[in-house]
Amino acid sequence: MSYKIVDMPITDDVRRANDSLYHRIEHAVRVERPFALNVYVRRVNVSSRALIVGQPKVVRFSESRYAIPNSENIRLRTAAYYREWEESDKCGIGDSEEATFRRSTDFATFQREAGQIPISGAHHIQLTSVHRKECWVLCTSIAPPWPTGMDSMRASVCQGYEATTLIANPSEFARQLGIDFGNTLRPTDVERSGQLLWEFRPQVVVDHGPVIYTESPSDVIEKFPQADWGLVTPFVKRTRFSGQEEYRFVISIGGSGGPKERSLDVTVTEELRALTNLVD
Repeated sequence: MSYKIVDMPITDDVRRANDSLYHRIEHAVRVERPFALNVYVRRVNVSSRALIVGQPKVVRFSESRYAIPNSENIRLRTAAYYREWEESDKCGIGDSEEATFRRSTDFATFQREAGQIPISGAHHIQLTSVHRKECWVLCTSIAPPWPTGMDSMRASVCQGYEATTLIANPSEFARQLGIDFGNTLRPTDVERSGQLLWEFRPQVVVDHGPVIYTESPSDVIEKFPQADWGLVTPFVKRTRFSGQEEYRFVISIGGSGGPKERSLDVTVTEELRALTNLVD
């Protein structure tokens, strides 16, 4: 069954409320279903430079049968899935700190941020809090500008990943991915606490942009406003993964909770397939 898709206008008021130096809303889409689905796409760059220099082309390496132009489905993994892999795997898939922000602070700061009056001596008590972004992730890499660079990048991924899919316009791809994701996701795919909200007020947010690499992700994340930690965290990884030159699509569902399972197969529509092609 197909539904009418309406691109909603992005007004100056919307931009003032949502845009910043490191993220910009690109699309707002309404899918006219019995319970209308809203899809929002934001372009993210933690360093802010990519918002100035333009949008790169990206590539996704995979086995040929799983390449988007060839496959019926695209499998999205969750942040928790990557955290559970062994970091020693040769593909560089496992990351125990995936979408994780570890913050060290004192108890007095913790109490003040919670709207409480610090107890006596609270500034002497050190705490480490863990913030995790539970989301679905599609991993790609920034396409190198020269053919030899592509060969080198292809050689660095897992053996057996013989297919290279080019996504020339990540913004349009993110828009269609959000629509297809929203039409695929069922209440039973969501944690129980969010099932009812997803069923009656479904909302999809697709954030896309390059990953930055640093020896201390927490130091980078903490520089951002606390309200944006959840947005920024999936785009900051440790330096050991820098060879991946990753560009990722991060999908969340607003206030409707997080993923129930570690993966979700999203149907590849002809509209999504048309935004990709295989390259040598």
